[in-house]
Amino acid sequence: MEASKGTILLFNKAYPPWPGGIERHVALLAEGLSARGWRVIVLCAGDHGFRYEERVERLCVRREANWGTLWSQPISPGLIREIGRIKPDLVHIHTPFPFGNLALLIRRPRCPLVVTWHSDIVRQWAARPLLVPLETFLLRRADAVIATSPALLEQSSCLPQYRQKCHIIPLGIDPRPFLSMEPPILKKAEHLRKSLPHPLAIFVGRLVGYKGLDVLLRAVKKAGNVSLLIAGDGPLRSDLEKQAERMGLTDRVRFAGHISDEDLPAYLSAADFFVLPSTSRNEAFGMCQLEAMAARLAVISTNLPGGVPWVNQHGKTGLVVPAGDIDALAEAMQILARNPDLCEQWGMCGQARVLELFTQEKCVILHEEVYRNLL
Repeated sequence: MEASKGTILLFNKAYPPWPGGIERHVALLAEGLSARGWRVIVLCAGDHGFRYEERVERLCVRREANWGTLWSQPISPGLIREIGRIKPDLVHIHTPFPFGNLALLIRRPRCPLVVTWHSDIVRQWAARPLLVPLETFLLRRADAVIATSPALLEQSSCLPQYRQKCHIIPLGIDPRPFLSMEPPILKKAEHLRKSLPHPLAIFVGRLVGYKGLDVLLRAVKKAGNVSLLIAGDGPLRSDLEKQAERMGLTDRVRFAGHISDEDLPAYLSAADFFVLPSTSRNEAFGMCQLEAMAARLAVISTNLPGGVPWVNQHGKTGLVVPAGDIDALAEAMQILARNPDLCEQWGMCGQARVLELFTQEKCVILHEEVYRNLL
């Protein structure tokens, strides 16, 4: 094995198979950096009350014991201990992660610090008096701050005053599974297409409040001629299934549960277009849009502050509607349902946009540039 370029510590609250767009981004970044010659240590909380570690060549994932969660954050004192013990060449923290901010404040590692600011903290307003000092420390201490879109940099309540050390690096995906599918995947996609009514919209993601799935179900009811495949799981699944049943949508809405990475291309290929109906700034980018666009699907998303409407360009790769607007969402689905040629055109533009701006390779290379400038 060739000599390492250096040791990067990626610090986040969780790591796959824990679900979430930030977690998937950290995994793709870790794998990409490792493949390009960096030694990578991922430090995160696990999903058990004990510590465990995984190693694959240059990549090491350390999961510290998790004592529970508070405000969606893991309580993992081991993170504070380990951030002081590990001696990397550079620390890269992904936020929002208040417990991680606290660990850095206590231990203060003596190496360059990079912060990826995925979004402002939205929900935990009651804790703002505690969180603001941690955010301020982190941003002042950071040697470089990465925002995932130009819109996030401009619209964040925290980032503009640190503009001089901010870099725009969009999230990226590995587009290859969505570009040339193997025969088993094509066969599964064909089976799905035959088993579901069309025109078919698909949603992929966690079934949590800010995703706006209650709004989506009402819009499907209003649209009348559209079926919906919901791929994903989460705490609201039972409530959403009951809502669909009450609304008489069981013949047009299917809950597929968690979909593996291997099966995702088939599910996307089976659909006519993709819908991301999120209603809160918690959805700061919408990484699932990239996968849908790579699979050549037109996208319907919402006009949230941040990167969501920057990724999906209205009238070019899909449609952007007001967040929470049932009528506008239903109308957008009707437009795409009635215009398969438009879906194909926007899907091709979306795929080209992903290949130009949002690949894992491009994302990793841009991170390397930031690291090298600091090292």
